[in-house]
Formats: sequence, C-alpha cells, structure tokens
Amino acid sequence: MPAYRFHIRFLLLLGALVIRLTVAAQEYTQNELKAGYIINFSKFVEWPTEYNNGPFIVGIYGPDPFEEFLGKMLETRKGAQRLWLIEHYNNISELKYCHILFITEAADKDLAEILKFSQDKAILTIGNSINGFCEKGGIINFTAKESAKRFQINQDSGLKVKLKIDSRLLSLSEIIKASP
Repeated sequence: MPAYRFHIRFLLLLGALVIRLTVAAQEYTQNELKAGYIINFSKFVEWPTEYNNGPFIVGIYGPDPFEEFLGKMLETRKGAQRLWLIEHYNNISELKYCHILFITEAADKDLAEILKFSQDKAILTIGNSINGFCEKGGIINFTAKESAKRFQINQDSGLKVKLKIDSRLLSLSEIIKASP
C-alpha cells in the first residue's frame, strides 16, 4: 500500500477519534458540570472542626436545577467518610444550617435575607450565575459560560465565617471583593 494511503487512513482514524471524544465531552449539561464542581469545591474548603461531625449537608435554595443528578453523584462517591444529604429550601423560613448552600438565580429576590442568614454560620454559599453575588457577600459564584474563569470567589466572605479556601481553588477563580 502506498504511503499516502496509509496517511489518509491514519488521518481519517484520528479525525473519527477526535469527533468521538468531542461528543463524549459534550454529554454533560451545564448543570451536571456545576454539580461536579460543587462536590469538588468541598474538597478544597476547610470547615471549622465543630462542623465536621454528622452528615455533610448540601442545601439548594430555589428550584433544583440538578434534577436527580447531584443525588446520584453523591450516592456513587467512592471512599466518602461521611453521609451526604441534600435539602431543598423554597423560602427563608425553611432555611437551616447546611455546609453548602447553592442559591439559584430564581432566589435573587431573597438574596439579601439568605446572605444575612448565613453571615454568622460556616456555610459555603454558592450562587448560580447571580449578578453581583460575591460583591454582596456570597462566597462562590458560577460565571457565564463565556467567561475566562468558571467561577468567582470572595475569599474575605469565606474567612468571615471561618471557612478556609485552598489556594489551589483560589488560583482557578476570579477573586472578588465585597462592595463597601
């Protein structure tokens, strides 16, 4: 077989492999990727020791964008030292302590009250692309898909509630300061 035919076959095979890998990478929705981020954020945040007993609770305020995906991810975690639970909140009166509180954009009208509730508790607040979230005192905010960084972090807000955010996570984020 002439060399050019081998190169053509090789290029076709390589092209098919690239297409297949691209399709496989696109199988996850934005919300499924965010669910993975939320779980991984917990690996790079240290809570005060008094919060390290009992189940690890992830709260979702507003409509659950993850459907059942986040729960399935938590069920299949290998080597988890603690039980993980998901709690849903639809209004301020339902809020109680959780380790992570994911706040949907639909909850924007309640944001000031939610952040007031969490301001003296070691709760990692995460906004779902909420405009000005970190500037208002939230800790992590997902950014628009087009942004250079996938999320913003207000480290000062985390420190106020005694959460230590690992420098490796900070290096991947856009650092935001709270508005005066």
